Amino acid sequence: MRGPSQPARRSLLTALTALAVVPGVGATTAPPEPKLPRLLLAGPFASVSNPLIRMAESDTLADLAEKVEFVSWRDPDQLRVMALEGKADVLACGSSRAIRR
Repeated sequence: MRGPSQPARRSLLTALTALAVVPGVGATTAPPEPKLPRLLLAGPFASVSNPLIRMAESDTLADLAEKVEFVSWRDPDQLRVMALEGKADVLACGSSRAIRR
């Protein structure tokens, strides 16, 4: 058994695409979320932290938080404490570090 005919399918996809690009159609007007007072990014002193450092320095996340900071963690124990106690909002670690106990 075959699915919908190609012209009917094409028409449906064209209509859905048109609705997606029309301003205001299907869009919700939820109030903007308030900014966080502080967003703390943490990672090791390694290349895996470069994107977080760049985001903190370039104000890329300025629409999310008033202040964005990067903190480097020293050892796996400090990483665990930061993760378990919620001391950082974003944590970075290498994949080999994540699987060790």
